[in-house]
Amino acid sequence: MTNHPIAIVDLSNGYNSYCQAMSRNFRRTLKRQEQRVSEAGEPALDGVRLNSGIDRLESSIERLYAITEASYKLKGQRLRDDHRGYLGDLARNFAALGMLHLSTLSIGGRDAAVVMGLVERGCYYDVTLAYVEEFAALSPGAYLMQQVLRDLAERGVHTLRDLAERGVHTLVSHGAHDYNLRWSTSFVPSTRLFLFSRSSSARLSRFVRFKLASIWQKLGATDP
Repeated sequence: MTNHPIAIVDLSNGYNSYCQAMSRNFRRTLKRQEQRVSEAGEPALDGVRLNSGIDRLESSIERLYAITEASYKLKGQRLRDDHRGYLGDLARNFAALGMLHLSTLSIGGRDAAVVMGLVERGCYYDVTLAYVEEFAALSPGAYLMQQVLRDLAERGVHTLRDLAERGVHTLVSHGAHDYNLRWSTSFVPSTRLFLFSRSSSARLSRFVRFKLASIWQKLGATDP
């Protein structure tokens, strides 16, 4: 078991109140970021947001694949079929329930970033975020996340039964990563449990994951 902090954003009082509660430097950074993106090309948001954009579900899923493949994670390689199947099925199943929030950012008519999350009982849980490496200097993922926060605060979600009456009040993002340290309002502890089979590859994975922890720490990483 390991500790895996979860980033929280409190939107209970709306997006503007959230921004005002953050530091002045944070607000200045947002303005500079918006300016850089606008100078690079007109930003546009699209996708499936709960009960809107359902007719664009399949095209949004394909754009999710394409952006992920153009990110630093894959560097142009094709996303594996099992990952495609998992993300595609997840999107379709939760879109049918009105719980999918899949947003794509384009800059100057070209896809730059995508973030997929699920909304349940007033909470947004992120699933995956990716950006096209070519746009890395603009921090398109961070820009898109702020647009998602704005939309979540304005869009009616409190429970699954009153989708048009109250705003999303909490965002939950997995991991204390650098990119969400900047915009989160708090972190809460979370415990991860790892289960390994008795195969040779599983034993090797366990050794790398836990026995080499001291080496990872010396390299500056708290978690391998």
